[in-house]
Amino acid sequence: MATAARRTHEPGRSRVWRHSSAVPWEELSLLRTRHPNVLIAGSGDDTEDALGAMVSTFRAPIASWRPGQPLALPAFAGAQTLVLNDVDALPAADQRRLLDWLEHAAGEVQVVATRRRSLIALAESGGFDLHLYYRLNVILIEPSA
Repeated sequence: MATAARRTHEPGRSRVWRHSSAVPWEELSLLRTRHPNVLIAGSGDDTEDALGAMVSTFRAPIASWRPGQPLALPAFAGAQTLVLNDVDALPAADQRRLLDWLEHAAGEVQVVATRRRSLIALAESGGFDLHLYYRLNVILIEPSA
């Protein structure tokens, strides 16, 4: 079964895609040609399904992170993808390390992150770095039920 999405643009927000039967993931050329950072919002199963459906649109993965693991930031080796699962659980010290690392990536690394909780709400309460939120939230994909 092919996963699909619908693109909408809301003023003042990142580009947002929501599931529908109209546009298959593989036709989202922006994800393939420009390789922007992508934030996928939803439950664990929804985000895993979206990641699986979109894997062919991403650059080659260099590393991934899940809660409970140390954040290993590899050396830059060309245009690749860093996958962060449940980024809302990333500790504050690792958020700062990640942001600094991304500052030096100079467009070489695409970050695909999933989240279960609202990062903007966490940022507003001081639980997530606001600069990192904006860096990750270039394209927001919200799987719908």
